[in-house]
Amino acid sequence: MSELFNVNLRFWIFASLAQFLTFNKANAQSNRSVYLDYSYGISSPLGDFASRNFNNENAGFAKGGLSSSFTIGYDFTDKGFGLLFKSQSHINIFNADDYAKQLNRITDDGFWYVSGNFYSMSTFMLGVKKWVDLSPKSKLDARVLLGYAIAKTPQIEVYESFLPYWGVELAAYSNTIGFQIGLAYEYQVNKRLSLIASMEYFGASAEFVDIISYTSLGGIYSDTRNQKMNVINTRIGIGVNLN
Repeated sequence: MSELFNVNLRFWIFASLAQFLTFNKANAQSNRSVYLDYSYGISSPLGDFASRNFNNENAGFAKGGLSSSFTIGYDFTDKGFGLLFKSQSHINIFNADDYAKQLNRITDDGFWYVSGNFYSMSTFMLGVKKWVDLSPKSKLDARVLLGYAIAKTPQIEVYESFLPYWGVELAAYSNTIGFQIGLAYEYQVNKRLSLIASMEYFGASAEFVDIISYTSLGGIYSDTRNQKMNVINTRIGIGVNLN
């Protein structure tokens, strides 16, 4: 339900902004540009988020995943900078194999099997960019953004056949603040279309409250955990000039 809400919210925000900017572009001066872009690529976890060691209490056991981004931009072409509104999401797969290896390393008897799905992060950010022209058709920009983020942990299931024993940790959600810095390269194919490649660092630290777990022994537990969710998002995409 929360993921469906996020999708609907992103749709209505972008529809409203696109309509507003398209309506007002007729009054814009020639030195201003309004555009939309969509990009897609990979997400690579960093630091504690990627750690696979039980000795690190902040280990996230996250692996690489996918990332997507929708952007509405407003460029002041005579000034060399612009404003950005970006809605993006990325998922990072839970590293179940290494989690099982860690359980087996610290357990004297038995053999553990682990399964889990993924972490996810949906963000709505505002920011600025500053670019330099590399040629008449290409430019490179640096960007900084800050905004609201919705994070989700994976559902994790563990099973041990010798004891026997099983346990389940349910997915949990958290609201937090995220920031992003990065670089983007743009090549203008024609007056309307551009190709875009970007590499951006995204950082957020989420507090997950009331993470519910239950086991085959009948126990039900609640836990709170802080998780850094820092990633590098590398994407390629298409931009459309609305002017």
